[in-house]
Amino acid sequence: MTRRIKSHTLDDALYFLVHHGDYSVDELADECGCSASLLYRGASPNDSTGFPIKKLIPVMKKQRDFGPLQHMASRCDFLLVPAPKKRGRMKPEEVAELQRNQADAVHALTKFFDGMATQDETRKAVEQAMGSLARARMAVNHGIQQGELDL
Repeated sequence: MTRRIKSHTLDDALYFLVHHGDYSVDELADECGCSASLLYRGASPNDSTGFPIKKLIPVMKKQRDFGPLQHMASRCDFLLVPAPKKRGRMKPEEVAELQRNQADAVHALTKFFDGMATQDETRKAVEQAMGSLARARMAVNHGIQQGELDL
């Protein structure tokens, strides 16, 4: 997931999504099946038209920029974590990795609060732990029983 800037407003996130991604506005419009003017107007904070909601997901996927989604989640007091690619049963080594990632995140937080780690280093460790936890939650959601882990 690409995270380019911290958007203070949804308008900022939409503008950045359309104008600063891997695709130009014209290429993005072609890829997403709409006109470039629709994207220009939708991403303009000075235009009352608003962003075409049906195009938001295709545009975010194409640009690999989920800033608008992250902004909305944050405003609703949610955290956004990418869904893991793996599904189903967790292997014992995945459970061990989850435990390591959690320990690393706690260690990174301690270093951060002591002024010995940067915000980016700490965020990376915490996001790694959250990704492992998301994988565990998906395993639980799919009905994987503890006994099936063969620990």
